[in-house]
Parts: sequence; structure tokens; C-alpha cells
Amino acid sequence: MLNLFPLQPTSFKMPFFYTMTHAVMPFLLTLCAAIFWGANFNAGKILVNYFDPLHLVAIRFLCSLLCILPVILLTKARSIFIPTFKQNFGVYVLLSFIGIIGYNGFVFEGVKYTSSVNAALIMATNPPLTMFFAALILQEKMNSSQKLGAMISLLSVAVVITQGSIQALLQLQFSFGDLIVMLANICWAFYNVVSKRYLKDSMPLITTTSTMLISTILLLIIGGAGQMEAFHNLFKQTSAVYYPLIYMVVLGTVAAYLFWNYGISRLGAGKAAIFFNLIPIVATVISFFQGQTVSAIQIIGGLSVIFGVLLSTKVISFRKKQIAFAQPA
Repeated sequence: MLNLFPLQPTSFKMPFFYTMTHAVMPFLLTLCAAIFWGANFNAGKILVNYFDPLHLVAIRFLCSLLCILPVILLTKARSIFIPTFKQNFGVYVLLSFIGIIGYNGFVFEGVKYTSSVNAALIMATNPPLTMFFAALILQEKMNSSQKLGAMISLLSVAVVITQGSIQALLQLQFSFGDLIVMLANICWAFYNVVSKRYLKDSMPLITTTSTMLISTILLLIIGGAGQMEAFHNLFKQTSAVYYPLIYMVVLGTVAAYLFWNYGISRLGAGKAAIFFNLIPIVATVISFFQGQTVSAIQIIGGLSVIFGVLLSTKVISFRKKQIAFAQPA
């Protein structure tokens, strides 16, 4: 039986290099997942010029499903996939609607009208937004640091999407694309809360595969003939389309989810979540090298978003008028 990421080392004494590599690997792979997801915004901005957002989501997850199914078949998850799928079928359907169809559909629609940097910065507020919904729906309490961090993150995003214009903020002159991406952000926050509240004994790999399977079927049904036409047109495209699409499928979806799930299993959700805050930085750096203008407001806003998220997730805390780095849960 193939085990892609063995969690337990062998019982005999391992060489120092192996031990060090085994300890560093979870951090390295989780970092790679954040980098892959950050670049997804840039790849998506290219691909929405060739495909309808809903069709692009279907293409992405059908191709990703074909890549991830062999992982299920070649690992121990194969023996529990069907029972877990039956037990959580209703939840998987809901998660597919809000976490894959809704989230990705809104993201790809949004980046047609806003920059990939703004989209990534808006999504960087997801941890505190999730905390807000968790407090509202799951009755989880938010402490003062979490509330302050969430407020800093949200205000920073407001500064970014208005380019620092108080008049635009007061008159709600936001970009249409920014508002669409914010809807995607809300969908993902609900996805996190629903997953925590209703999923039972579902491994991250099984959850990912199940939601990919259901959402792909739903997207094919919703898209109908238009979906088939999109797949037909896919084979007529050039490398300008194939390269970002291959990246999005192989690295931005399959590898990112696998690496992220592995990181959570080794580091825990708290430590792994820290890496999520690197996504807007990656998107900004890639946008800069692609020739997009990155303003000082975006840079300052991005740093403020990250600071607010770190504060709200208790990675840093204020103690005795000094900033102390807290141990993540």
C-alpha cells in the first residue's frame, strides 16, 4: 500500500539528515501550499479571459478530481472512503455549493473586474471572518485580541479597495470585483464553519475528494450544453491557456490541498493557518513581476491585513505594552 506521507518514522535510529528533513518537511510543504494558492489568483485572472467563471471552475475541478482519485485508491483512505462518503453525503453537498461552486465562482468572476492583489488581500481576512461566523453560529467566544485583529484586517481591506480614499469609503464607491470577491470570502468562511460543525470522522483528503466529486457533477449539470462547449473549446486553446490551467490543476489544487492537509496533520491547524497569511504576499510579488502596478497603499494595506490576522489568531498578543509572540495552538 502506497503511503505518500508516512507520519511515523521507523523504530531504528535515523541519520541526523533524515531526522532534520523529517522535522522540516511539514513546514516546507505547508509553505508550498500557501505559495501555490497565492499564485492561483494570478492564474485565474489570465484564464477568465478565455472561459466563463463557472465553466472554468468545472474544468479546474474535473481535471483535479482525475488527478486526486488515484491518491485515494493508492492510500489507506480507500478502505473508509465509501462509508465516510455515505455518512456525510448531505454535508458534502452543502460544502460543494458554498466552498467550491460558490467560492471559486465568485473568485473567478471577481478577478475579471479587480486586481489579483486586491482579491488576495480581501481573502486574507478570512481567518477573522471565520471567527466571527463561528462566534455567531457555533457560539464560540471571541476575546479582545481576536476582535481587535479582525477590525484591523477589515479596515485595512477597506483602505486597499478604496485606494485610501475616505470619500470613496463614505460613499461606498467600491469596485464591483472587490464586492464579488468579498462574497467568495463569505462563502469560504461559511465552508469552514459548516465543516467544523457538521462533518463526522472525515479525513481532509476524503473531504476534499468528496466535495470535488459532487461539485464537478453539479457543475456539469448546471452548465449543461454550455459546459460541454467549454470543454470542446479547451482543446482549441494555445499555451497561453494551457500553462496557467495546468498550474492551477496540478499545483494550485491537487498539490496544494495534499500539502496543506499533510501540514495540518503534522503541525496542527493553528500553526498551519499561519502560512495562509502569506497568500496575499505571493499574489502581490507575482503581480509585480507580471508588470501590474503595486501601489504603496496595497503594500501597507497588505502588511496591516497580515498583522490583524496574526493578532486575531493569537500568533501575536499585546502583553505589558510589548508585542509578544504567542505559541500557536
